Amino acid sequence: MAVRDSSTRKLCWLLALTLSATLPKSLRIEAAHAANPAEGAGALTSVYVTQSGPSACSLAGVTMVINALRRAEGRPAVSQRAVLSAANDPHWVAEIVADGEGVTFAELRRLLQQSLEAFGYGDAVIRSYQPNADDGHALGELRAFLADGDGLVLAAFDQGVLIGDAGAGHVSPLGQYDPAKHRILVLDVDRQLPGPYWASDAALFAALIRPDPTDPTGNGLLKVIPPPVQARRSAAPR
Repeated sequence: MAVRDSSTRKLCWLLALTLSATLPKSLRIEAAHAANPAEGAGALTSVYVTQSGPSACSLAGVTMVINALRRAEGRPAVSQRAVLSAANDPHWVAEIVADGEGVTFAELRRLLQQSLEAFGYGDAVIRSYQPNADDGHALGELRAFLADGDGLVLAAFDQGVLIGDAGAGHVSPLGQYDPAKHRILVLDVDRQLPGPYWASDAALFAALIRPDPTDPTGNGLLKVIPPPVQARRSAAPR
């Protein structure tokens, strides 16, 4: 999943914000800075980074998850380069270079697991969620998955659905979910965007179910549930 550099992406995002105001609330996005500063606070928000290259969104997302876990234990943040080195996966290295194609959803889960193990979080549980577009209850299931705040969520989705740009597979963590307003804080790692933004859960659902011809494993969410405190303390610090 790669987000290609484009001089028009920021303009598309701003245009999407403008047009979004005319859409039903279920499909709107909002700039994060327009929200209450107290909202969107969370473990992943505090370790936000942008991707180092056009195909490196998966590395930025996984690094945020690792650093959120480390920050909770008072450990210093690690760099994206350090995560890539610790995962020790040649395929990941090859796919996130400038002309790489990024990784599939199945590969993202494997690389996330490898990274967690490399930093002493091998006991963390990873829950997957991939919505079924033909299931009338799928949106409700997504909302329930997001409302259960016990974990750190990494999303693989079609970014174009949310920002109005050309469709492209993308990876970014998700921040706070606001069930009352049916919106989710997207901690988009795309370095060409102004920063995180709020998207409706219905828009996120649409971004998850749009087919990606380059990824037969589809889109979805990965929720990392940290291991018990006792298990984390027994892991060797890195």
